[in-house]
Order: sequence, then structure tokens, then C-alpha cells
Amino acid sequence: MYSLPRYRARLIAYSFVCLLVLGVTVSAQHAHEAGPPLLGLTSPKDDSVLAKIPPVIVLSFRSDVRLLKLRLLSAGRRNIDIGFVYDPNRVDNNFVWRLPPLAASSYYIVAWAVVDETNQLVDGEFTFAVGDDAIPPSEFIELYGLYVDHFQSKENN
Repeated sequence: MYSLPRYRARLIAYSFVCLLVLGVTVSAQHAHEAGPPLLGLTSPKDDSVLAKIPPVIVLSFRSDVRLLKLRLLSAGRRNIDIGFVYDPNRVDNNFVWRLPPLAASSYYIVAWAVVDETNQLVDGEFTFAVGDDAIPPSEFIELYGLYVDHFQSKENN
């Protein structure tokens, strides 16, 4: 049998460990949420299927950033010129970029990179597909593999 003081000591130690683990978990979650200037909203939404090509790409960040890179790629990772030029004087949290007429692609990839006030680099990408027969890019990639573009292979034949 345990003596009462020994039982209390173990109960207090156990409680302390549980609170410590809970505190670390909450701190880690808070650090992730309050971390670098992550992308808040995009238009088109990631993995969306649209009826027609959108007129613009919209990137909204949670804080002011400098947009270093904005690229549009076909599913086969071919670069599509959208005329992006880095502007070192532009610090903002919303960026809208007009799209030119686009050649057909199984889906499109928007790749971006930003730096915040502390010069921390953050980059990412999102995808969208266009057309009546289009499927979400994530499903297309799962079915056919990464960097496969059915339209590109038709052009090469």
C-alpha cells in the first residue's frame, strides 16, 4: 500500500507532467498560428475547379509582406508569362494580378514567395483547374501523377 504523502507526491508529479505537456502543445499551436506571414485567402481557391479562366489571381496574407515571386505554371510545370516584376517598394498584404489569355492545361499552379518585415522567406503554391471536364488538381495528380499535362502531350503528338 502507498502511504498518503507518497501518493500525493505522485499525484502532484503526474498532474505537473500533464499540465506541462498541455502547455507545450498549446504553445506550439499558438506559435504556428502566430508564425510567419502565411497565405490567408486565395482566388481562385486552392484545388478548385472553375467554369472559365479567372481574370485575376488574388493573394491575401495575414500581415504585410513583399511579394518576391509570382509564377503561373501549367500542369507540366511549363512557365506561363504573367508579366510579374518584383517591386521592392511595395509592401502590402493583398496582391491582385491580372491574367493573360491562357493555353489549355489539365490544371494550373500558382507559385509564390514573400518576405516579411524581418526578412523571413515564406513560399508556397496552390492549384486550380478550368473547364467542363476538369477535376480538382489533387484528384488529377492522384490519378495521373505529378507534372502530367494531358493537353501538353496532345500538343507534342
